[in-house]
Amino acid sequence: MAYFQNDYDQAEPLLEKGIDMCRAAEHHFHVAFGLTYLGLVRARRGQPDQGQRLCLASLDIFNDIGEPYGQALALDHLGQVTWLTGDNELSKRYYLKALQTSLEIGTMPQTLSAMVGLAPHLTLTGHIEQAAQLLAYAIQHPAGGYNTGQSARRLLAEMGVQSKAEPDAVAPSDEQVEKAARGLVLSQYKTL
Repeated sequence: MAYFQNDYDQAEPLLEKGIDMCRAAEHHFHVAFGLTYLGLVRARRGQPDQGQRLCLASLDIFNDIGEPYGQALALDHLGQVTWLTGDNELSKRYYLKALQTSLEIGTMPQTLSAMVGLAPHLTLTGHIEQAAQLLAYAIQHPAGGYNTGQSARRLLAEMGVQSKAEPDAVAPSDEQVEKAARGLVLSQYKTL
């Protein structure tokens, strides 16, 4: 809970303890899950290189155990960490792979999170309207969740774009979100 409240001072030791306990119990999924969140915490506390190493270690474990949801999560977190380091191209690649993976397995929360991660990349290339639409989807769709929605709202405000996500707006269907996500994957892979 401390992580989701942006209390990284409290989150870090709790994550470390949880990872140690999961290692002792040989719960590989939970070790990887903890590592990817610890990677974000370290990156946000000014240690992006260490954060990236932890997220890569997480991705390796998820790859080894064949866990696609975990792969999408770790890739999304790698997108966040590499964005913080200023490696925008690598960040974009991680987010696109996270989006592609989440679409393949049909996990809408992770799809929306990757779309939010890609929005700043779209704004860098002048695709403001497309970025705003993706952010509106993340805000309006029930699978967006609190943190994804808050991130989307913050990005819309930073972009200075009038929100398309008014409280009385109709939530987009899964099909609308998936169509937008697939179109994004196709258009952005052409630019890599």
